[in-house]
Amino acid sequence: MRRVIHSFFCAFLFCVSCTQMYGLDMRDDNDSDSVQVDDDVITEDSATIGDSGADTDSSSDTTVPGETDDSNDTDSSTDTDSFAIPVITVDQSSPMQLDFNEDATVLTGTIVAKAGLKQVTVRYLVNDETVDTKRWDTFAAPPVSINSNQTYALALAVTDIKNDLTVILTATDIVEQQSEAVTIDIHPATRIPVQEFNVKLGAQDHDWGPTACLTSGDIFSVSEVANSEAALHSDLVDIFYFYATTRKATLYAPNNKLLYNDDTGVDAIKNGGWKYQNSTKLGKLSITAAQFDAVDYCHELPVSPASDIAADLAEGDVVAFETEENLETERSAHKGIMKVVKLEEGNTGFISLDVKVEP
Repeated sequence: MRRVIHSFFCAFLFCVSCTQMYGLDMRDDNDSDSVQVDDDVITEDSATIGDSGADTDSSSDTTVPGETDDSNDTDSSTDTDSFAIPVITVDQSSPMQLDFNEDATVLTGTIVAKAGLKQVTVRYLVNDETVDTKRWDTFAAPPVSINSNQTYALALAVTDIKNDLTVILTATDIVEQQSEAVTIDIHPATRIPVQEFNVKLGAQDHDWGPTACLTSGDIFSVSEVANSEAALHSDLVDIFYFYATTRKATLYAPNNKLLYNDDTGVDAIKNGGWKYQNSTKLGKLSITAAQFDAVDYCHELPVSPASDIAADLAEGDVVAFETEENLETERSAHKGIMKVVKLEEGNTGFISLDVKVEP
């Protein structure tokens, strides 16, 4: 029995020795899915070699010389192609012709900027040379104000147009896209120069006549108007000068009832039987003598006043007027202004007026 056991033990030791000699693993194949080769381990469930942690797919690290691998690039920039460029639409057609005696206009329209509006630029050119440039970057009020859905209302006032003017508009959105330029050419209105002359009117005790025609500059004495030929002159009288105790140097419209009072000393109209008593409109203006001097054209004249008297005048004062239209005598209304250039006070004094009036 001992011999049998000894023989079996020797055979077992031989097998173990052979296994160690030839590197064979006597474990069951089901015990592990791995094969050990020296110190490195390759498993069917792992993509690692040793502990390097690198990607085993070497093909992903291979690039062709001269080419760039863009496989990992991402588009982090703003896609400007997703926004249309701004578009400016102006309601008025180019060229524009201003109406008679106008010197200003308002350009209206819309600006559509889908990315959002950043800035609007307007250039003004005269004879192809830029004379002014304006920019807006806030859009809460005109000339550019936001409506909705990135649509903006345009209401650009263009003033003091005395020569041919070119207006160029551009818009830039928040991704720096610029619209196509919109160009509007504006032609000024036909400008009619004012008619200019001087009249000197005497007070009630002066030798000069106190009445005048403001469209011709003709002066009439009271007797020339209030006599048998009244119909030939009274329709031409637009103002009456009188130096009163309380109102001092005063210009009256011929229909002003103060002229009918005996205490004014002027009863010639009432007693002389003027056929026409024109209702000239008069009113003092708060402009300087220099501003009066700058008026050269009819469209620069102020709006018509509403009174029938201009009282307590002094040198340098400016008075606006409008004569009455008389269909019977075919006399049209005319607007104008006059400036007191010389005044001698008192009943024997006079007033000198520079007149600018529509022809």
